[in-house]
Amino acid sequence: MRVVVFGVAREGLNCYFDYEKEHTIIAFADNNEKKQGEKILGIEIVKPDKLHELSFDKIFVTSKIWYGEIRKQLKELGIDEKKIELYESRTVTEKTLDYLVDSNCTYNKEMFECKWQKLKSTYEKINIYALIADAIGEIIPRFLWIRDDIKESKSLNVFIPVTDGTLRFANKEVMKQIQKQNYLVDAEEIPFWIYVIYKHSEEINISEVDKYRYRNDAPIYKIDKDTVEFDVKELEREQQQLKEIGVSRPYVCFLARTAKYNLNTIGKDFDYDYRNMNFLDYQRTIDYLKKSGISSVRMGRSEMPILELRNCIDYAGMCANDFGDLALIHNCQFMVSSNCGAYLMAYLFSKPILIVNMLGYSLGYGAFGYTGTELFIPQKVYSVIQGRLLSISEIMDVEHECYIFGENYKERGIRFIGNTQEEICEAVEEMQKRLKGTWVDTPEDQIAYEKYLELYKKMKIKAKENEKNWIGGPIPYRIAASYLRKNMYLLE
Repeated sequence: MRVVVFGVAREGLNCYFDYEKEHTIIAFADNNEKKQGEKILGIEIVKPDKLHELSFDKIFVTSKIWYGEIRKQLKELGIDEKKIELYESRTVTEKTLDYLVDSNCTYNKEMFECKWQKLKSTYEKINIYALIADAIGEIIPRFLWIRDDIKESKSLNVFIPVTDGTLRFANKEVMKQIQKQNYLVDAEEIPFWIYVIYKHSEEINISEVDKYRYRNDAPIYKIDKDTVEFDVKELEREQQQLKEIGVSRPYVCFLARTAKYNLNTIGKDFDYDYRNMNFLDYQRTIDYLKKSGISSVRMGRSEMPILELRNCIDYAGMCANDFGDLALIHNCQFMVSSNCGAYLMAYLFSKPILIVNMLGYSLGYGAFGYTGTELFIPQKVYSVIQGRLLSISEIMDVEHECYIFGENYKERGIRFIGNTQEEICEAVEEMQKRLKGTWVDTPEDQIAYEKYLELYKKMKIKAKENEKNWIGGPIPYRIAASYLRKNMYLLE
């Protein structure tokens, strides 16, 4: 049977291994234009609209999430629906062992074995680790953790990306920067490492493959310099990108989490709607910065343009791309963001961050970074049952009971009240003055902050004792004095 495999991510490779022995794989197909025309496993990746030029008996779609859309697309291209089938894999262990122990299988064994022997002779020890790579909020903390953790120069540390079934890489340019410092396995290298794992398992160290899976025991890292560095070509590309975007220094990057990115990549959002915000809540701040001669840029991905947005480059709504994200953050004064993993890109370039609408601040995250220049302002938390706003001590108890899941808060009658445009603008003004060294804390500000630090100590203990917690303790961000002045009830 002549087979086409639709999709060249991890499941596409799995499909190849499942069917290569008994069928003829004539092509891969993929909607990603960057992959089209390339080869994987020696087989060309074609455009879907070229499939009618091929003779095949079956086309296996390897994405469960997008199967309905892809099936519809293929039917519209004139492909007989009887030929379209969803690929459902066996476990990696089952199919790999079946493939490799087959004495009649000669696929790349000699080449793989030759490559393995060279690696074996070069390094005293080869360690295999899994690395979660489907979200920026996951991959960057692990990058910081690995930088601090891996110090064995005579060892080869191999990191195999894991996408937890979502088959998405949040930002491929971030991955490229990480690859400069770590051996992060490319898709085309996965068959080789599967071969090594199952043919030479006694010669490699896979005992800590899940070492970087959970972050509850990982430290929090002080970032005092850039953790990645652009080369000459990237710097040239950066300047061209900024020119195309139309931004000039000085400028500030703004990010507001919505459900759009998750809906467009995995077909659903997580139960985190309390972390979302309306980007137009930044409008007053953007207008204030404009008067001060500072430009603003809207960051984000999969977002629609905001037609009523003033005095701000709508990069998210018009031309967002992976490298553009890094170029913008690399050159900004600082970043203003809601609770969203994407703001961690600032730590690649040691940029200051102001987090607005913050929640979960008593839980925190292991392996996160901080520069010491961060500020945050929290959402207000209202208890319907008690009919009042909660203090930080009370919020702490609620957070450690409900953890990160929005439905838990709803069940307990907890409502969140986002920061006002005035609160955000005042916090940005404070951020500017602190960075310039012109902000002066009043005696009352200092007393209030010391009270907050006492609460922070309790948060650390509570996070460590919480059995539900797998992501670590609170991050030492500073709560904005401008916010505490008007919300002293938080410290009760």
